[in-house]
Amino acid sequence: MRSHSISKGLLASTAALALITACAEVKSIINTLWPGGTAAAVGKGRVFAADSAAAALQAIRLAPDFTYVKPNVDSRVMFIHRRLSNGDAYFLSNRVDRSETIDASFRVSGRKAELWDPAAGRTRRRDALPGGFSAAGIGADRPRQNRPRGSSELEEQEHEFIVRS
Repeated sequence: MRSHSISKGLLASTAALALITACAEVKSIINTLWPGGTAAAVGKGRVFAADSAAAALQAIRLAPDFTYVKPNVDSRVMFIHRRLSNGDAYFLSNRVDRSETIDASFRVSGRKAELWDPAAGRTRRRDALPGGFSAAGIGADRPRQNRPRGSSELEEQEHEFIVRS
C-alpha cells in the first residue's frame, strides 16, 4: 500500500489501517482513486487529494461561487446558493452580533438581482438600491470578468435572499 493513500486523514486509526491491509479490494480502490500526485482521472471526472474542497476547486480554476470583503477580522457571512429554473438564489446570513456592510461577488453573471423579503412578501430590484451591482472583476489571482458585485448591509444575525434572474 502506498503511504499517500491514507495521508490526507481518510483513515487514521490503527484498527482501520489493519482492516485496509487485510482487504485487497479496498487497497485496489484506494490505489485507483489516489494513485499518487494531487489528482487522478476516474470515470468522467477527477478525484483530488486536497486538504479542502476550496483547494480542489482552485485546482480546476473554478472561481468561488460567492466571496465578500470582510469589514472586520471576525466577520462571518455564510451563504447557500440554489439554481432555479429561471435564475439563481443566494441566501446570505450574517453570523455575528453586529451590523456588517459587505462588498460581495457572485460567480453567476448576466442576470438582474433582486432582494427577496420572505417575511414581508416583498421583492426589490437590487440595482435600485444604494450600492447596486455592477459588472466589474475582483481579485488578481485569476480572471473574474463580469462577476456581479454589490454592497449589502446585514443587521446583526440578519439573513437576506438575493435572487438573480
